[in-house]
Amino acid sequence: MSVVALAVQTSEIKREQRSERFKAVLKRHGIAEHGAQTAIAKEVGVSDATVAAWMRGSMPRDPEVLFRFCDVYDVDPYWWTSGQSRPRDSIDAEKLVRSFKTVHEYRDANGLTLSVEQTALLCANIYEDPAGAQSYLEQMAPFFSS
Repeated sequence: MSVVALAVQTSEIKREQRSERFKAVLKRHGIAEHGAQTAIAKEVGVSDATVAAWMRGSMPRDPEVLFRFCDVYDVDPYWWTSGQSRPRDSIDAEKLVRSFKTVHEYRDANGLTLSVEQTALLCANIYEDPAGAQSYLEQMAPFFSS
């Protein structure tokens, strides 16, 4: 699937769908929605308001927070951000973190503004082809605001 097609697909994912995925994680872990904010916030190291926003379909802005939540609750970050399934054991966590760091370093060095969805798409492509990261980022940079 092309990057443009993935961007269109990702942009169509609605908050409600992300909210439902988050609630599915709660259900899988036997966590009641009422009061979940405080328990999850303590576990992940964020505010209750941040978790409440996740419950409404927002995504963590900081990749480290995203990965911390996913690690604590055994969630595939790819599934949470895109809604697409991939076997958990097929992900190389260190490679994924390097992909996020590559995107964030490029973003910061070039003064780009990226949404969470855009970051996830870039990271997914860099994860698949780390050697081509620099040329890929340069190719995609004009599509993002600076």
